Amino acid sequence: MQVGTTLDYPLDTLRDPITTRFPWIDASITSTLAEPAEAYDSLRNQYHSTRILILLEQEIQNLQVNRLLGVTHFDLFVPGLNFVFGEARLPGRVGIISTYRLKASSRSKAGLFVERVVKEAIHEIGHMVGLEHCSDTSCVMYFSNTLADTDYKGPDFCGKCRSQVRIQIE
Repeated sequence: MQVGTTLDYPLDTLRDPITTRFPWIDASITSTLAEPAEAYDSLRNQYHSTRILILLEQEIQNLQVNRLLGVTHFDLFVPGLNFVFGEARLPGRVGIISTYRLKASSRSKAGLFVERVVKEAIHEIGHMVGLEHCSDTSCVMYFSNTLADTDYKGPDFCGKCRSQVRIQIE
């Protein structure tokens, strides 16, 4: 679900990466959630991601879906951190990712932007299905504190996390 009236990323490009890793999830694109003014913190000039999760939890009641991932261009934060790339309920039905800090520095690296968004989407859905952060730096569930962390890790689960996802399917 798009969060906010504009988005700098085509949501339909997330469908294949999501259904490849989570075959039981219907990766449909739903309606747009208007700008979440109640999540905006004017002192930080950022949006509180946990407040957006609450809005998504309300929205999921209206939609007939099991899980809902919001995608926004707003800069997100949680108290105690300068920013977050995303947040999700663990386990839960909702998550949010932001493209704000995932942009590549040059046009020649447009593919890098797509890779980053895919990794963060898979990471947050991983939390939604019950996965915690992983200590394997190449696993998509590794905590990204910087873009370098996101760029280094892969778009897939390590063996341990993959096994945990399989348990969810069965």
